[in-house]
Amino acid sequence: MITREIDYALRTILYLSNTYDKRIESEALAEEMNIPYRFLRKIVRHLVSAELVDSARGKNGGIKLALPPEAISLYDVIKAFDYRMVMLNSCLDDNFECQRRDLKCSIHTAIKGVQQKIDSSLKEITFDQV
Repeated sequence: MITREIDYALRTILYLSNTYDKRIESEALAEEMNIPYRFLRKIVRHLVSAELVDSARGKNGGIKLALPPEAISLYDVIKAFDYRMVMLNSCLDDNFECQRRDLKCSIHTAIKGVQQKIDSSLKEITFDQV
């Protein structure tokens, strides 16, 4: 499920992709994309931490992509907020303590295959394509 936060992050990266290599003021982006400014600031912090966006303060400050649009995928943006958002089932998470992990339920392999297809599809879609 795509949360509002991830939707705004995807829209932010899309906007910055269209203005690649040019710094944009956060206030202008918030207004243009109809994203609450305070919420955008929180989103930008996540994107900067994930090294997808570069932020600078001052007279010539603003935000811009840290990578070219073709190097950023939908998967990258979603994963920047919560890697579990793209996970079908918690049993696929290596950090998850599953009481039945030793037994490997019969559906585990099928779910893992679907998960790999979802991950692959999201990684293939980059922001130079959308």
